[in-house]
Amino acid sequence: LSAIMNQESKITIGTFFLNGGGSNSFRTLFPVIGLPTNLQGEYAQVTDIKYNPALPGTEGLYEYVLFGNKAYVSRYRGPYGNRTSSTLTMPDTLGGADIIRCSDFMFSNYGGGWNVTYNATAYNYGFVSITFPSTLVETGAYVLYSNNSNYQNWPDIKRVSFGSALTTFGQGSFQGCGTLEYLGFGSSLTTIGTSAFLGCDNMIIVTSQTDKNANWASSYNDARVPFVFDDSSYADPNHLILNPNTYDYVIDGGKMQIARFNDYSAIEFTIPEVVSTPSGSKTVSGIADYAFKNKVNLQKLSIESSSIKRIGAILYGCSGIKELNLPFLGLSRNASGANGKLDVIFVGKNASLTTLNVKYSAGGGDTDVNIVANAINEYTGLQKITISGPVISIGVAAFNTLAQLRYLIIDTTKATFTAPLANADGVILSGSNQLINLVIPKISTINNLWTTAGTAPT
Repeated sequence: LSAIMNQESKITIGTFFLNGGGSNSFRTLFPVIGLPTNLQGEYAQVTDIKYNPALPGTEGLYEYVLFGNKAYVSRYRGPYGNRTSSTLTMPDTLGGADIIRCSDFMFSNYGGGWNVTYNATAYNYGFVSITFPSTLVETGAYVLYSNNSNYQNWPDIKRVSFGSALTTFGQGSFQGCGTLEYLGFGSSLTTIGTSAFLGCDNMIIVTSQTDKNANWASSYNDARVPFVFDDSSYADPNHLILNPNTYDYVIDGGKMQIARFNDYSAIEFTIPEVVSTPSGSKTVSGIADYAFKNKVNLQKLSIESSSIKRIGAILYGCSGIKELNLPFLGLSRNASGANGKLDVIFVGKNASLTTLNVKYSAGGGDTDVNIVANAINEYTGLQKITISGPVISIGVAAFNTLAQLRYLIIDTTKATFTAPLANADGVILSGSNQLINLVIPKISTINNLWTTAGTAPT
């Protein structure tokens, strides 16, 4: 069974109502798609619904709506996969038209209801990988939804990829797909629906986008799965290399990015400029957000690669980290505002960190570096900060409320240095009262700037 109706009916009745409403015992999760309409308000008709299993090739495998020279796929009606090696590559066109949308619940089950006899392996399509059409603009809601918390109706699916045309992931698109390892999409994605990745605890997301899209909801990655940005090979699910003993990574030509660190017992780890892989030496160009999530035994992390241009939420949940060596401070080199703060890396504050070294370099493209306001404050365990390179200014309250800070060293390579304007709250070390060694550029005739009660040091 699948449901195809005009869009108003779909919205009024609701996808979940059609699939059993609030009573999960009767929910079968058949695909639902709204009939498309044109600018004149005309809807597709029943005659626009196409399905002929006798047609050759991919035409006989799908039910779809053909309207306005576009195709809208409502259901896959082809054979099962073998649940171990079968892959599905969807066509870009049906009926001679580009496929631009797929239905809600399109791959959610293949005939099994949700009840006490639900069989997790009998009622799924049996593919380990699905490549969606490169022309697809929008997924339906719950397109790969695992509808039972006790059973995975997709125990086999491992990797899913989309093309560069995709703009929208519908609500709950992959919710509950606990065995999904890989999701790839291009730079056009502007909308991620609520709970799209909820329960996808083993997934790594890869995109060609260089950073989070401004239109994504703040909750786009509530699941806190590893998120790799700026990868041009996103459409190839096989460029993710899994290594459960050390770290998973993606290869993009001569570059690689660390996707997920898997060694929960590691005490320290160094990310070099170049690493050796089975396919040759690769330059380390990035680290996924949440790559080191919850590695509570990790005490020291050193990032030596000058080719890394972005460091997002890599140390979320790393409550044991003591020493951190970075090529720059914040989300990116010379980031401004909130993106220039240390908080970006931890997704908040951290109490275990004692030593922070930030070494800007010409090799990384650093020229004039501004330490932003409130860059490093309220880190209650931090004892030593060393920042070196072409630093030209320090923002207001940059190192405030560091109760254990003993050493602050700003080793600038610049001949001139600009201080923040002094005002009632203009100091950069307010509340950091345990200093015994302060090395900073000389700034004369500015009082009450560096500490609450003191003059500019000479």
